[in-house]
Amino acid sequence: MGYWKNILPKGLFNWLETTRKNTIGKPQLTYSGEGEDLILERLVKHLSKGTYVDIGCYHPKVGSNTYKLFKRGWQGINIDPNPNTIELFNRYRPHDTNLNIGISKSNQVLSYYEFSESAVSTFSEQFYKLRLEQGAEFIGKKDISTTTLEAVFDQYLNGKTIDVLDIDTEGTDVEVLMSNNWEKYRPTVILVEDQEEHINNFNDLPTYQYLHPKGYQLIAKTISTAIYLLKSE
Repeated sequence: MGYWKNILPKGLFNWLETTRKNTIGKPQLTYSGEGEDLILERLVKHLSKGTYVDIGCYHPKVGSNTYKLFKRGWQGINIDPNPNTIELFNRYRPHDTNLNIGISKSNQVLSYYEFSESAVSTFSEQFYKLRLEQGAEFIGKKDISTTTLEAVFDQYLNGKTIDVLDIDTEGTDVEVLMSNNWEKYRPTVILVEDQEEHINNFNDLPTYQYLHPKGYQLIAKTISTAIYLLKSE
Protein backbone atom coordinates (compact mmCIF):
# COMPACT_ATOMS: atom_id res chain seq x y z
CA MET A 1 0.00 0.00 0.00
CA GLY A 2 3.07 2.27 0.08
CA TYR A 3 2.54 3.71 -3.38
CA TRP A 4 -1.11 4.54 -2.72
CA LYS A 5 -0.18 6.28 0.55
CA ASN A 6 1.62 8.88 -1.55
CA ILE A 7 -1.20 9.19 -4.12
CA LEU A 8 -4.49 8.99 -2.20
CA PRO A 9 -5.86 11.64 0.17
CA LYS A 10 -4.80 10.78 3.73
CA GLY A 11 -8.34 10.15 4.97
CA LEU A 12 -9.19 7.80 2.10
CA PHE A 13 -5.91 5.88 2.45
CA ASN A 14 -6.44 5.40 6.20
CA TRP A 15 -9.99 4.14 5.59
CA LEU A 16 -8.85 1.65 2.94
CA GLU A 17 -5.97 0.43 5.11
CA THR A 18 -8.27 -0.04 8.13
CA THR A 19 -10.79 -1.93 5.98
CA ARG A 20 -8.04 -4.17 4.62
CA LYS A 21 -6.74 -5.03 8.10
CA ASN A 22 -10.22 -5.67 9.49
CA THR A 23 -11.11 -8.13 6.72
CA ILE A 24 -8.02 -10.36 7.06
CA GLY A 25 -9.31 -13.89 7.65
CA LYS A 26 -12.91 -12.83 7.01
CA PRO A 27 -15.11 -12.88 3.88
CA GLN A 28 -14.24 -9.85 1.80
CA LEU A 29 -17.21 -7.53 1.28
CA THR A 30 -15.81 -5.48 -1.58
CA TYR A 31 -13.05 -5.85 -4.13
CA SER A 32 -13.50 -2.42 -5.72
CA GLY A 33 -11.35 0.56 -4.80
CA GLU A 34 -14.30 2.54 -3.43
CA GLY A 35 -17.06 0.00 -2.94
CA GLU A 36 -18.47 0.31 -6.45
CA ASP A 37 -19.19 -3.42 -6.60
CA LEU A 38 -21.51 -3.13 -3.58
CA ILE A 39 -23.61 -0.53 -5.40
CA LEU A 40 -23.50 -2.64 -8.55
CA GLU A 41 -24.57 -5.73 -6.62
CA ARG A 42 -27.80 -3.99 -5.59
CA LEU A 43 -28.50 -2.83 -9.14
CA VAL A 44 -28.22 -6.30 -10.68
CA LYS A 45 -29.34 -8.51 -7.78
CA HIS A 46 -32.31 -9.69 -9.87
CA LEU A 47 -29.95 -11.24 -12.46
CA SER A 48 -28.56 -14.67 -11.64
CA LYS A 49 -26.31 -14.57 -14.70
CA GLY A 50 -25.22 -11.72 -16.91
CA THR A 51 -22.55 -10.21 -19.13
CA TYR A 52 -19.98 -7.59 -18.19
CA VAL A 53 -17.43 -5.69 -20.25
CA ASP A 54 -14.44 -4.36 -18.29
CA ILE A 55 -12.23 -1.79 -20.07
CA GLY A 56 -8.95 -1.08 -18.29
CA CYS A 57 -9.54 -4.20 -16.22
CA TYR A 58 -6.16 -4.00 -14.35
CA HIS A 59 -6.46 -7.17 -12.21
CA PRO A 60 -8.92 -10.11 -12.09
CA LYS A 61 -9.59 -9.54 -8.37
CA VAL A 62 -7.75 -6.61 -6.77
CA GLY A 63 -9.60 -3.33 -7.27
CA SER A 64 -12.03 -5.06 -9.62
CA ASN A 65 -15.61 -3.88 -10.09
CA THR A 66 -16.54 -7.14 -11.85
CA TYR A 67 -14.97 -9.82 -9.63
CA LYS A 68 -18.06 -10.25 -7.44
CA LEU A 69 -20.11 -10.76 -10.62
CA PHE A 70 -17.58 -13.31 -11.84
CA LYS A 71 -17.91 -15.19 -8.54
CA ARG A 72 -21.69 -15.33 -9.13
CA GLY A 73 -21.17 -17.04 -12.47
CA TRP A 74 -21.25 -14.06 -14.79
CA GLN A 75 -18.97 -13.95 -17.84
CA GLY A 76 -17.74 -11.19 -20.07
CA ILE A 77 -15.02 -9.36 -21.95
CA ASN A 78 -11.95 -7.92 -20.22
CA ILE A 79 -9.70 -5.47 -22.06
CA ASP A 80 -6.34 -3.97 -21.13
CA PRO A 81 -3.27 -2.84 -23.10
CA ASN A 82 -0.94 -4.37 -20.48
CA PRO A 83 -0.04 -7.97 -21.50
CA ASN A 84 0.74 -8.93 -17.89
CA THR A 85 -2.80 -8.00 -16.88
CA ILE A 86 -4.33 -10.14 -19.60
CA GLU A 87 -2.05 -13.03 -18.65
CA LEU A 88 -3.54 -12.90 -15.15
CA PHE A 89 -7.08 -12.83 -16.56
CA ASN A 90 -6.33 -15.81 -18.80
CA ARG A 91 -5.11 -17.67 -15.71
CA TYR A 92 -7.90 -16.76 -13.26
CA ARG A 93 -10.82 -16.01 -15.60
CA PRO A 94 -10.20 -18.43 -18.48
CA HIS A 95 -13.86 -18.59 -19.48
CA ASP A 96 -13.97 -14.85 -20.13
CA THR A 97 -12.80 -13.24 -23.36
CA ASN A 98 -9.57 -11.45 -22.42
CA LEU A 99 -8.13 -9.01 -24.95
CA ASN A 100 -4.70 -7.37 -24.87
CA ILE A 101 -5.69 -4.25 -26.85
CA GLY A 102 -6.36 -0.55 -26.42
CA ILE A 103 -9.67 1.24 -27.03
CA SER A 104 -10.00 4.69 -28.59
CA LYS A 105 -12.37 6.66 -30.84
CA SER A 106 -10.98 5.09 -34.02
CA ASN A 107 -8.53 2.50 -35.31
CA GLN A 108 -5.24 4.27 -34.70
CA VAL A 109 -1.81 3.97 -33.11
CA LEU A 110 -1.44 5.83 -29.80
CA SER A 111 1.39 6.38 -27.34
CA TYR A 112 0.90 4.37 -24.14
CA TYR A 113 2.64 5.74 -21.02
CA GLU A 114 3.58 2.90 -18.67
CA PHE A 115 4.20 3.19 -14.93
CA SER A 116 5.49 0.62 -12.45
CA GLU A 117 1.99 0.66 -10.92
CA SER A 118 0.07 -0.41 -14.00
CA ALA A 119 -3.22 0.93 -12.61
CA VAL A 120 -2.12 4.46 -13.55
CA SER A 121 -0.69 3.68 -17.01
CA THR A 122 -2.50 5.71 -19.63
CA PHE A 123 -2.96 6.81 -23.24
CA SER A 124 -3.55 10.36 -21.98
CA GLU A 125 -0.56 12.72 -22.11
CA GLN A 126 -2.31 14.95 -19.57
CA PHE A 127 -2.71 12.11 -17.07
CA TYR A 128 0.87 10.97 -17.76
CA LYS A 129 2.17 14.40 -16.72
CA LEU A 130 -0.12 14.45 -13.68
CA ARG A 131 1.14 11.06 -12.47
CA LEU A 132 4.74 12.21 -12.90
CA GLU A 133 3.99 15.23 -10.71
CA GLN A 134 2.46 12.89 -8.11
CA GLY A 135 5.66 10.84 -8.01
CA ALA A 136 4.61 7.74 -9.95
CA GLU A 137 7.54 5.73 -11.34
CA PHE A 138 7.55 6.02 -15.14
CA ILE A 139 8.78 2.96 -17.05
CA GLY A 140 8.54 4.10 -20.65
CA LYS A 141 6.36 4.83 -23.66
CA LYS A 142 5.33 2.51 -26.48
CA ASP A 143 3.04 2.68 -29.48
CA ILE A 144 -0.09 0.52 -29.36
CA SER A 145 -2.71 -0.08 -32.05
CA THR A 146 -6.21 0.66 -30.76
CA THR A 147 -9.71 -0.19 -31.91
CA THR A 148 -13.26 0.84 -30.98
CA LEU A 149 -15.85 -0.57 -28.61
CA GLU A 150 -18.18 -1.08 -31.54
CA ALA A 151 -15.61 -3.26 -33.33
CA VAL A 152 -15.02 -5.33 -30.18
CA PHE A 153 -18.74 -5.81 -29.61
CA ASP A 154 -19.30 -6.73 -33.26
CA GLN A 155 -16.63 -9.42 -33.04
CA TYR A 156 -16.98 -10.85 -29.54
CA LEU A 157 -20.40 -10.11 -28.05
CA ASN A 158 -22.22 -12.79 -30.08
CA GLY A 159 -25.65 -11.24 -29.63
CA LYS A 160 -25.48 -10.96 -25.83
CA THR A 161 -26.88 -7.99 -23.95
CA ILE A 162 -24.32 -5.93 -22.03
CA ASP A 163 -25.61 -5.83 -18.47
CA VAL A 164 -22.60 -3.98 -17.05
CA LEU A 165 -20.00 -1.82 -18.81
CA ASP A 166 -17.07 -0.79 -16.61
CA ILE A 167 -14.52 1.77 -17.92
CA ASP A 168 -11.38 2.93 -16.12
CA THR A 169 -8.76 4.14 -18.59
CA GLU A 170 -7.03 6.96 -16.73
CA GLY A 171 -8.15 10.01 -18.63
CA THR A 172 -9.54 8.65 -21.89
CA ASP A 173 -12.84 7.36 -20.52
CA VAL A 174 -15.11 9.68 -22.52
CA GLU A 175 -13.18 8.85 -25.69
CA VAL A 176 -13.83 5.17 -25.00
CA LEU A 177 -17.55 5.90 -24.60
CA MET A 178 -17.49 7.79 -27.89
CA SER A 179 -16.18 4.70 -29.67
CA ASN A 180 -19.42 2.78 -29.08
CA ASN A 181 -22.35 2.62 -31.49
CA TRP A 182 -25.19 3.62 -29.17
CA GLU A 183 -27.86 2.62 -31.64
CA LYS A 184 -26.62 -0.99 -31.58
CA TYR A 185 -25.23 -1.45 -28.08
CA ARG A 186 -26.88 0.01 -24.96
CA PRO A 187 -25.44 -1.40 -21.71
CA THR A 188 -27.88 -1.46 -18.81
CA VAL A 189 -25.42 -0.19 -16.16
CA ILE A 190 -22.29 1.86 -16.86
CA LEU A 191 -19.52 2.50 -14.36
CA VAL A 192 -16.97 5.01 -15.63
CA GLU A 193 -14.09 6.83 -14.02
CA ASP A 194 -14.79 10.55 -13.68
CA GLN A 195 -12.52 12.35 -11.25
CA GLU A 196 -13.20 15.93 -12.32
CA GLU A 197 -12.37 18.33 -9.50
CA HIS A 198 -13.92 21.69 -8.66
CA ILE A 199 -17.35 20.62 -9.97
CA ASN A 200 -20.27 21.78 -7.83
CA ASN A 201 -22.99 20.12 -9.90
CA PHE A 202 -22.89 16.51 -11.08
CA ASN A 203 -24.57 17.66 -14.29
CA ASP A 204 -21.22 19.22 -15.20
CA LEU A 205 -19.39 15.88 -15.14
CA PRO A 206 -17.99 15.09 -18.62
CA THR A 207 -19.45 11.59 -18.46
CA TYR A 208 -22.88 12.98 -17.52
CA GLN A 209 -22.82 15.46 -20.37
CA TYR A 210 -22.10 12.62 -22.77
CA LEU A 211 -24.36 9.88 -21.38
CA HIS A 212 -27.42 11.76 -20.19
CA PRO A 213 -28.56 12.73 -23.73
CA LYS A 214 -28.22 9.05 -24.65
CA GLY A 215 -30.80 8.02 -22.07
CA TYR A 216 -28.69 7.34 -18.98
CA GLN A 217 -29.40 8.53 -15.44
CA LEU A 218 -26.62 9.19 -12.93
CA ILE A 219 -27.62 7.20 -9.86
CA ALA A 220 -24.43 7.10 -7.77
CA LYS A 221 -21.03 8.74 -7.51
CA THR A 222 -17.95 7.64 -5.56
CA ILE A 223 -14.80 9.76 -5.43
CA SER A 224 -13.55 8.32 -8.71
CA THR A 225 -16.49 6.59 -10.38
CA ALA A 226 -19.81 7.71 -11.82
CA ILE A 227 -22.51 5.03 -12.09
CA TYR A 228 -25.26 5.32 -14.69
CA LEU A 229 -28.45 3.36 -15.31
CA LEU A 230 -30.23 3.13 -18.65
CA LYS A 231 -33.68 4.70 -18.36
CA SER A 232 -36.65 2.55 -19.32
CA GLU A 233 -37.27 2.84 -23.02
